[in-house]
Amino acid sequence: MKISSSVVIFASADALFRAPKGTDQNGNKINGRHPQRRLQSINKFLCGWFNQNVGGAKADRMCDRLTNQIEQYNVAFNRPTCAFFDPSVKNGGPNPDESMRGMRPAKNPKARNAFKARQIRSRRDAEDYEPNDEDYEALEDCDGTETGAVGEFCKVAPRSVSVQERKLKRYTTSLVKWCGRYISECHGQRVHEHCVNRGLKLYKGLKDSE
Repeated sequence: MKISSSVVIFASADALFRAPKGTDQNGNKINGRHPQRRLQSINKFLCGWFNQNVGGAKADRMCDRLTNQIEQYNVAFNRPTCAFFDPSVKNGGPNPDESMRGMRPAKNPKARNAFKARQIRSRRDAEDYEPNDEDYEALEDCDGTETGAVGEFCKVAPRSVSVQERKLKRYTTSLVKWCGRYISECHGQRVHEHCVNRGLKLYKGLKDSE
């Protein structure tokens, strides 16, 4: 069974989102810590989780829907006024400058702030560990110091929680954090937190179905 699951995961890998190579439009190297590579990892390992824990045609449909969402997030990340990434900032984002919209100064910062939804920021003292494709099993877990929606999501799980549920929470937490860090200035995310809410809904729906 394990061999079969592995075959399914890697046989469908070509259909998943693949980060571009080289550098992004702002000259940042697309390495394992770059947002697009992180998206690639999230896509790959959530689809792997679907295959191992849901299986069959349903897992394929779930993976297809997730991949479509990941592609949309990548499109959003390529909009200069929508997304942000700066390797010199902790975790690469979100933008600490409230007068900015993505990678550009906001035309009317005061008007923007009036409608700005809460940003999801990490207050971890130590640098978060963010894996690449080869080391994703060590994905950062919640530590109880997050704020907003993630704070509720990151409550410490009891020891009785299964290994597979812990993995699901790690993967979906990574997606939620990605939304808050790198596309927090997109209208849907800034005002309605669509991206974050999708990640939270995905975790709750799969957890409750087990």
